[in-house]
Amino acid sequence: MAPSPSAPSPMPCEGCGHGAKAPGAKTHFHQSISESFYVLSGEIRLYDGKSWVTGRQGDFLYVPVGGLHAFRNDSDDPVSMLMLFSPGAPGEEYFERVAEFAQRGGEELREFQVRHDSYFVQTPEAPETWGNPPAK
Repeated sequence: MAPSPSAPSPMPCEGCGHGAKAPGAKTHFHQSISESFYVLSGEIRLYDGKSWVTGRQGDFLYVPVGGLHAFRNDSDDPVSMLMLFSPGAPGEEYFERVAEFAQRGGEELREFQVRHDSYFVQTPEAPETWGNPPAK
């Protein structure tokens, strides 16, 4: 099915993967895009703003616009997934340069994140550890 000319198409991040025990993204939200994960292989843990859920091969995980979320790979095996953003976000530059801006940190990192509709939040408790044993 092709999108209508007036509807923006999703921007896939094909072949996204995370190695074993990869930390993934901390808790954040997007003001104007939804984010979905289709698990091709392995397992991914997704924080949905309340609790952690596990996505396995063939699972489709959806985060609505404004939904708090985080993800990580707690397993000993790598995970491969498709990430879909709708409407299509300026994501290529984000994924190509996020590590560079993370090293810079500070205001440059924050401006880069905001430019790409990614708003990271501080939480009273670290949800990245809720329901998960500490990493070894």
